[in-house]
Amino acid sequence: MVIPRSLFVALPLWSLPLQRAFAHGFGEQIDLPVPFKLYMIGAVVTVAVSFILIGFLAGKTSARDYARYDLMQLRWFTKLATPLLQFAKFLTLLITVAVVIGGPIGSPVPSFNITPIAVWILFGIGMVYFSAFIGNIWPSIHPCGFAIDLCRSWKKTPKVFTTTWSSTVSYWPAFGGYFLYRWIENVYPYSARPENLSLIVFWYLFATFIGMLIIGKDRWLKYCDPFAVFFTFLSFFSITEVEKGKVYLRPPGVGLLHISKMSTSQIVFEMIMLSGISFDGMKETSVWLGVHKSIVSLGLGNLQSLTIGMLTFLLLFVATYFMFCFFISVFTNRYETTLALASVFAFSLLPIAVAYELVHYLTLFLIEGQRLIYLLSDPFGLHWNLFGTATYEVRYDWLNYTMLWNIQVLLIVLGHVIAVYIAHMRALTIFPQRVMAIRSQYPMLLLMICYTVFSLWIIGQPIINR
Repeated sequence: MVIPRSLFVALPLWSLPLQRAFAHGFGEQIDLPVPFKLYMIGAVVTVAVSFILIGFLAGKTSARDYARYDLMQLRWFTKLATPLLQFAKFLTLLITVAVVIGGPIGSPVPSFNITPIAVWILFGIGMVYFSAFIGNIWPSIHPCGFAIDLCRSWKKTPKVFTTTWSSTVSYWPAFGGYFLYRWIENVYPYSARPENLSLIVFWYLFATFIGMLIIGKDRWLKYCDPFAVFFTFLSFFSITEVEKGKVYLRPPGVGLLHISKMSTSQIVFEMIMLSGISFDGMKETSVWLGVHKSIVSLGLGNLQSLTIGMLTFLLLFVATYFMFCFFISVFTNRYETTLALASVFAFSLLPIAVAYELVHYLTLFLIEGQRLIYLLSDPFGLHWNLFGTATYEVRYDWLNYTMLWNIQVLLIVLGHVIAVYIAHMRALTIFPQRVMAIRSQYPMLLLMICYTVFSLWIIGQPIINR
């Protein structure tokens, strides 16, 4: 059955913070092949068994103990790389302009305006997937970076007002920007209105350009741009890496072994990556609705309630992670401090972040992403038909939701298994004895199991409770 798109001209799913939005992709209950509890038990057993096998079979390894292939050896790759990158820069600039002007000149209906679709689907999901599985291209195609590079090509290099960066400031500016991004996504009630979103994007670009002028393009992208830092974190899982001007193909996930430690600001940034997306799922559950009603009954509004919930989730994630790192310190007779352990084990949680980004937004990407087909011909809802695709109707009936659920469960479990492996390999490099390294992972295993159960519970709520 093809559902006419005229029936979906209301705000897109993500703009309905207090209604059941089915952000996990299930708009109706489905018949699971086995009871939900068996999925939970199977997932826990899988993670536990993987811990045992990894503990017995894994040996010490270095960051370079994996095969990689220099893509620069391929003549076709060297010929295509530069033109493709230039095309990607031009396309990004074109889409950015369309996004900024889409609000003022385009249709106020989000479904028929390129601005919300480009921001929340093409960029907010598409770039996440690309960074996690292919590599981080954002610093190379950033529209503000393109403007800075253009000035350099005209021999009008922008003056950089400072050449130093405080280790105290570190990645906190990027954390602040990313928290604001997740707040707009999860809390702000008008995040899908084209005119509001165009203004938000404009101010982001303005602040970025000024920031690049003040501290330099590279330093801004490394420490201050929330998306550059976010995509960099995800790209440690990707199949490519860039080193000394060369591009290498590598197995997925091995980039996580490169990181020796993280600063406190990086740890908290990673926690908002995990807590932000978890809260987005949590606020669709009956548990949150009960909490929300209690908060509202105190005289606070929806905006304040959701903000409190988001902040609480972040604090809980940070506190829980440091608590388990304290347990690791205790289990290893205080060989390392809690802060030191939190620093070296933090990146082991990134496979979970990658898995949950994929699981949480997969159906939204596959369904709402179809709107790009008709928006290609009519990006502003002005009744154009530039490429003959303006009459395309979004299909909602082609997904097998039972199969999708099984894929989601598999991805979550796989993400936790990889996280167990990364944490174990990290432990082998920290502790002098193998027995101590394995003992250090008991608390981490418990953390992984608890997070597996919590993640499956969240994605299962829209289909088991209605």
